[in-house]
Amino acid sequence: MRKYVFLGMAGSGKSEVAIHFALKLSRDKENPVHFFDMDQTKSVFRSRELKQFLEKNHIIVHSGEQLLDAPVVPHAVREILEDESNVIVFDVGGNAAGAITMGQYSGYINQDDTAVYFMINCYRPFVKGENDLKISIEEIKLSAGVSKLQLISNPNYGMYTSLDEVINGSKIIQGLSEKVNIPIAFLCVPDWLYDEVSQKAEAKILKITPYIKL
Repeated sequence: MRKYVFLGMAGSGKSEVAIHFALKLSRDKENPVHFFDMDQTKSVFRSRELKQFLEKNHIIVHSGEQLLDAPVVPHAVREILEDESNVIVFDVGGNAAGAITMGQYSGYINQDDTAVYFMINCYRPFVKGENDLKISIEEIKLSAGVSKLQLISNPNYGMYTSLDEVINGSKIIQGLSEKVNIPIAFLCVPDWLYDEVSQKAEAKILKITPYIKL
């Protein structure tokens, strides 16, 4: 894969996981890694706030200038997408209105070299069940112009997450995955629980060391 797109509702953990992906790609790949902060909807934290940290790890960060709290879409997205030597990570805003920024690039993100992920944290208030999840996914897919995607299971309460919460949450999200007929790509696990969860979970696991401090 060359392009990675992270979608989902606000607070699902998109930025944290997108940052982890970019860091891993910068270690594993020789090609330039570009990180696009496309979040136009959230004022609490945007991944562009870790720009210096990412650049120290050889990641090229793109984010639009802001007027007060009104960011704009970064420049040169299309040019960077068309250069096949680039590896690209998109952190996209947390609802249908935020995802619409990707619609103009749908021809690129529906190509075979692209992985599109929808993040789910079942402990967030907007994940109430199968119907709500279906509606959220379809609205965001439509806004972003996405034809197919995979789920990322990210059950957590931040720094207070327990082993039982990860295990039980992953089962809830697995059930939702089966009901909406969309596969789970992997399960996110906080680094302090990784050893325990890896012995119990069957899913592919991504270990998360929190970089975002709220």
